[in-house]
Amino acid sequence: MKNLGGAIAFVLLTIISISCGRPLPTDNVLRREGRYNQSFVSTSGFVINEDILGRPKLFATCFLADKFDERGMAVFLTANHFFRESGAGYRDTIKLFFNGRVYKPVSIVLPDPLSDIAVLVISDFPVEQSLEPLGLGEKPKAGDAVYLDGFHNHGVNILTESDTLRIYRDYYGYSSARDEVVHEILSAKVDGLDVSMRIGSDPLSYLYNYTRFIADNHDNMFLGFSGSPLIDKSGHVVGVISRQRTDNSPADLFAVDWGGLVSIMQYVGKLFNESNFVEKDLIGEYMR
Repeated sequence: MKNLGGAIAFVLLTIISISCGRPLPTDNVLRREGRYNQSFVSTSGFVINEDILGRPKLFATCFLADKFDERGMAVFLTANHFFRESGAGYRDTIKLFFNGRVYKPVSIVLPDPLSDIAVLVISDFPVEQSLEPLGLGEKPKAGDAVYLDGFHNHGVNILTESDTLRIYRDYYGYSSARDEVVHEILSAKVDGLDVSMRIGSDPLSYLYNYTRFIADNHDNMFLGFSGSPLIDKSGHVVGVISRQRTDNSPADLFAVDWGGLVSIMQYVGKLFNESNFVEKDLIGEYMR
């Protein structure tokens, strides 16, 4: 295990300042119908935590990890720290945006409270959705080419329309929004395996391993990529984007390592194979 000593890594989480106390427009057909405009298809989506008035507050990427057509259910993974930053009461304020539809998760599962992976379950996933989940890849090696597929917030003055989702303007109704949601796929290279580091003041953070990688042509990662899948050349997921260390250039980026991802995926499979599965019992459950 490689230890980064006192290195502190920062989360890649977007704190949305767009609302700033402004009320939401009262009549919005997209929000009422639970949909938004997206012209492309992706296995990645994003989650937004809203405040008590329904205004956007926190933003992170998520991705389709598994689905169960016979139950009309799907499983998404994202970053655990999204929920830690969301604070108490987040179960009723999370929305999941995926390929033009907006879902309210029926279950939010934090299988390991110290690992930076969270599980979201939606119950009304359309059977006709033919997109297959990302399969689990082999453990990566140093030097492997990988890429991440995620969403982030970006200034509207430099956006191109092709991969831009007008979430704040059209879904939330803020006509003067300075930022919007952008989809981006970034190439990267694995730079280290089994890396441990200090996360803030958490003394237990050294117990968890990360895959370190460097994104091509990016010294600093865009906020909002937390929860994005780290994908190998075969199109399989090998990690979940977690943090960035900013005292190096180019910046070191970190994903929850392959072993941690395998444990979570095994847990998800076991969960849905249980005959006594009850949706409401999942909320707040931890992996045993």
